[in-house]
Amino acid sequence: MNSTDILQILIQAEFGQKLRGYDPLEVDEVLDQAVNEIQRLSAALKNATDRAESAESILEEQIAPARRDRQEAEEVLLGAKEEALQLVSDAQNDAERLRVATEDEIRDAIDKGRQRMDSEISKSEQDRRKILDDIVKSVNEIGIKTSKHFNNSNEEGVGYFQVNQNEGF
Repeated sequence: MNSTDILQILIQAEFGQKLRGYDPLEVDEVLDQAVNEIQRLSAALKNATDRAESAESILEEQIAPARRDRQEAEEVLLGAKEEALQLVSDAQNDAERLRVATEDEIRDAIDKGRQRMDSEISKSEQDRRKILDDIVKSVNEIGIKTSKHFNNSNEEGVGYFQVNQNEGF
């Protein structure tokens, strides 16, 4: 039963009279007050309901753009996160490629350095051998003979003598 139903019942109510019953004028007066209060409360309820619906409508109008903005912001953030992850992945891949390329360059430089060093050592040994041969030749020209073995009875002469030296001295 709603307030309209009870209001109609109160408006249309008629009470029978008895000898010892309530005073009909007092009952009518109380019922009239009840009707007026119910009408006032019904109007206040309708007014409050209308205001609440209006407020909800205004709130929805104001919230809808905020919801759209939030959705767009979340989509932008998601896109930015995906892009950031891709950038990090690309940077890691680039760093790995650079590391590998750098290691290859270092190995090549080391190999070239070794080859150059080996070549210079070989040339130095050839130059040393030539100088030693020139020394032996010069000594032979002044009359000293060449000796290939120094472990026999004649240790005189010039030639190559193999030794083991501690730390090169």
